[in-house]
Amino acid sequence: PPTCTAPPTPGPTARPATGLSFVGKSGRYLLQIFARDNIWEREPMRTFVSQLQTVDADITGPPVVALYSIQNMQQGYVRGGVYALITIVGLTLVHFRRLKPTWLALLPLGVAALWMIPCMALFGVQMNIANLIVIPLFMGMAFDNGIHLVDRALEPPRAASERATQSTGKAVVLATLTTIAGFGSLMVARHAGIFSFGFLVALSVTCNLVAVFTVLPLLLRIVRLDPSPTTPVGMTPTMRAD
Repeated sequence: PPTCTAPPTPGPTARPATGLSFVGKSGRYLLQIFARDNIWEREPMRTFVSQLQTVDADITGPPVVALYSIQNMQQGYVRGGVYALITIVGLTLVHFRRLKPTWLALLPLGVAALWMIPCMALFGVQMNIANLIVIPLFMGMAFDNGIHLVDRALEPPRAASERATQSTGKAVVLATLTTIAGFGSLMVARHAGIFSFGFLVALSVTCNLVAVFTVLPLLLRIVRLDPSPTTPVGMTPTMRAD
């Protein structure tokens, strides 16, 4: 007659197949906790992680990693903005070697930064992890506009009386518009982070351009600047004919 063999008895270390991913080698169990709110929003994520850490300070998981990663990135962007500002002020001071032209050249940068706050509220755009890099980018791209106009204002009257806005102003406008168009093209993206990044760069550079041609010319009429001691380069007859 046919014989039947019984299956082997599972040993003490055997576990059900359905529980293998929830039981460690040490016998400790994996506990998964799900939030009631949308943890990918900033405040619900911070609240959820803080509540978990009251139970276990060493708890881990995607929300915990995401929260601390975002905080580190935000701190890095802000720190990069501070370093960029210090570098810009130092280079501008080295360029002019005087305090008055330095703060005049950098003032439109600060005015544009102040104008951005109500403009962002008007358009309903907020700073987030995707567009915080705008801070150092904006300062690096926009500060040279004021430098160009102050440099022209520092030229001796004979050299600066003509084409002060016709040549330098046109060059500044054209260069700034190309920057606005380049970053503004990112607003066609469907990704919200890319859209907000392109929008904020275009908005910040636009605010700087308006400040350069409204606030700075008024200050240049009020504040008296001594001409630069450098000898201006005159044009040859051939250059004048061209």
